[in-house]
Amino acid sequence: MSGKFETKLGVDIKKEALVSFQENHAIKPDVICEDIREVSDEILLSILAKQGIGVGELDCLVGGPPCQGFSQMRRLSYRDKSEVAKFKGYSKLAEDPRNDLILRFLEIAVLLKPKFIIIENVKQVKNHVLNGKEGGFIKAIEEVLGESGYDVTHSILNAAQYGVPQLRERAFVMASRVTKASFPEPTHSQEPDLFNTLLPFVSVEDAISDLPAPTLDTDELGGSSLTTYKSQPSNDYQRLMRKETSTFPYGHITRNYSEKIINIIKEMPQGKTWNEVSNAKVNDYENLISCIVSQTGQSREEVINELIVSEKINPVFYKKYYWSAYTRLHPQKPALTVTANANFLGSGPLYTSISGTVV
Repeated sequence: MSGKFETKLGVDIKKEALVSFQENHAIKPDVICEDIREVSDEILLSILAKQGIGVGELDCLVGGPPCQGFSQMRRLSYRDKSEVAKFKGYSKLAEDPRNDLILRFLEIAVLLKPKFIIIENVKQVKNHVLNGKEGGFIKAIEEVLGESGYDVTHSILNAAQYGVPQLRERAFVMASRVTKASFPEPTHSQEPDLFNTLLPFVSVEDAISDLPAPTLDTDELGGSSLTTYKSQPSNDYQRLMRKETSTFPYGHITRNYSEKIINIIKEMPQGKTWNEVSNAKVNDYENLISCIVSQTGQSREEVINELIVSEKINPVFYKKYYWSAYTRLHPQKPALTVTANANFLGSGPLYTSISGTVV
């Protein structure tokens, strides 16, 4: 979007991810659909050479290699003879086979010698233990890149502080061999700063208030004209989302939900999480049950059954779900982190319009 970079190559094991990756670039980059650990150095160098990029000429290498959870596959023998394998930090990481994907990324970084390197991961990676030391994982990565001639730093960044309508925190490692490594200053804040230099967080309402009601099950709106929006852009974020596009976005769909699910959603105040709501409701239910038992002499089981039948208590709130299950997003705040299973209402946040439409 900045127009300052032209993406040349992407590697991923998932075909679907690469399709999206290519579609998001006006000039489609080359892609390799394969486990990065089985892609040889020669292939990477060859593809970049055909595009006129030699060792040390790549401006930026960006990656989000998963860590701490992938067992080691068959290692290719040449990898143990690479330049990076002799580094102290590399040796520390190599002790645990689950680190193999990050090791391969570091091998490629040392091979290509880009001017900048960006590694992105979940924020918890900052606390990962290595060799008995909390934070040792990040420290070992910094050691490898430092030994290869890079200035390195790391930080936890929140996407909401940079204009994204979502509270999404991620760990980033930034490395540079041409200048001091640093991160951009936040542009947005939850509260106005002293000198009023930061913009307020972009809210859910800021982001999607111009969208029409979604279609049911099938994507009938995607690719249609911009007149599909229910209103003209009312803020900078909405204008940005329509910049350099002539069609309505894809994926604005919903699906039917059972009456049972809808009844749960109705009892969830906007902005409150499952933990908050269920704890409060269970407390109220227990007080009501105790009061009736003491007044009538009925058994607890009889009282509970009567209250369920009369719909004065909803037993679902006694269940322990993921903390953000069925959470309705607050329109005046950024969304909670969108999870991988966000299409299931029990797995993540949702937004309901005044008419009750679930998005």
